[in-house]
Amino acid sequence: MNSRVVYAVIALFAVSAFAQTDDWDPTVRDKTDFCGTMAQYAPNGDIYCSQFITCCDSQFDPNNGDKCQQKESECSATDDGRSGLGVCKFSNCTELITTTTTTTTQAPVFESINSAFQAFAMLAPLAAAVLCVM
Repeated sequence: MNSRVVYAVIALFAVSAFAQTDDWDPTVRDKTDFCGTMAQYAPNGDIYCSQFITCCDSQFDPNNGDKCQQKESECSATDDGRSGLGVCKFSNCTELITTTTTTTTQAPVFESINSAFQAFAMLAPLAAAVLCVM
């Protein structure tokens, strides 16, 4: 009887842990990684931040696409001056709707026919030559 109670408590903790999905907000777009990749080859921190901010500004368009209304964009050079650290997030956007689509396709029949034809076309002259020699 006690083991059932323990299992029930463990199950409740597991369900509550998986039920908390506050990490993802469908109205926020985080472009930090994208703009960091775009600016990664900058020769110093100042140019890195300039490219990072330019990238973030070019991704923000409140009238088209996701129609995000607020932008959080900041960048500062690292202490060594070689790179920078930036944040580029948009909020109050059109909500993302997640969908799952499964498609299956079969290989076209003509591919296998084409392979057989090519093999025959290559072997036919060889077979004719062998038959002529005999």
